[in-house]
Amino acid sequence: MSGKKGFTLIEMLIVIAIIAILVTIAIPMYGKYKKNAIRTALLSDIRNCLGDIAVARQTGNNQSLQDVVSKCGKSQFTQSIELESENPIKLKAVSNEDNFSCTYNEDNGSISCDSVF
Repeated sequence: MSGKKGFTLIEMLIVIAIIAILVTIAIPMYGKYKKNAIRTALLSDIRNCLGDIAVARQTGNNQSLQDVVSKCGKSQFTQSIELESENPIKLKAVSNEDNFSCTYNEDNGSISCDSVF
């Protein structure tokens, strides 16, 4: 038996404890990163939709604002982009997870999101 090498039970328990500590730190951080990614995707989708609206207005396209908004592209995290008001323009993007949303208001030009943290 003097030629065999291996780990003792204590060494294995220490390794398992270290892994458990790392996992307890990593799981909440993953959730935070995912929520931040969803927020960023919603903001991007609203900005892209505003660009589509601007292009439709400048090209003299006779489509209704509702039609333009319904054709706006959506990311994998966005469930829907809705036109809440035409004058002033108010858009709302809703995520497909956690019922999280961001809203654009033309009155003050701001985009605000529900708090996720």
